[in-house]
Amino acid sequence: MPEQLTYLISTSVDPWEVLGRLLLSLLLAGLTRVFYLKMADHPAGSRKLARAFLPLALAMSMLASVFSSSVALALGLVGAMSVVRYRAAIPSLEGLNFLFLTLAIGLGAGTGQGVVTTFAVILILALIALRRWTNGKVLQAHLLEITCPAGHISALHDQFNLILPNYILLEFHAGPQQDKWRLLCHSENLQTIQQLKEALRSISPQVSFNLSDENG
Repeated sequence: MPEQLTYLISTSVDPWEVLGRLLLSLLLAGLTRVFYLKMADHPAGSRKLARAFLPLALAMSMLASVFSSSVALALGLVGAMSVVRYRAAIPSLEGLNFLFLTLAIGLGAGTGQGVVTTFAVILILALIALRRWTNGKVLQAHLLEITCPAGHISALHDQFNLILPNYILLEFHAGPQQDKWRLLCHSENLQTIQQLKEALRSISPQVSFNLSDENG
């Protein structure tokens, strides 16, 4: 067993070469992180996920460099490290895509495929940007906190579905006197938010709003 492990661990890799691979992983993962934060559909949870990109790429690159003599083992590391998907709250499938792209960056750079990895990352990010451009405007994400008197849950929910059908309910607290909602919603401009505010206040004038921009 020790002999097999020694065989799998590469002993011919130049330390400076490993350093170069780590720097390339850091650069590409940093580019991916910035791109993800700009393009994410769910900015409320994207910042926490994006913090993992750099250390994840560096760890993957280091492991791939150490076990570079066994491509099968390096690929197996991707499956082993993918358990992070089940141990963390991924805000969307888009976040999961970027997470696996980060793993691929570490694997590609760590195995010495720097040119191919760089080209592939740039191509993938360009395709994502092209898809966003062809789909139209990038929606602005807003964090909306609403407080209203108790007893209007059904009416408010109907207005949410009518005006902002793609909203995400983050928190809801039902109290004896008032209910509190915390929503993540997307819109092209603030006119839709204003429309929602007017609709909800037509239900109850005591509805209060707290709006913050999650894209910045």
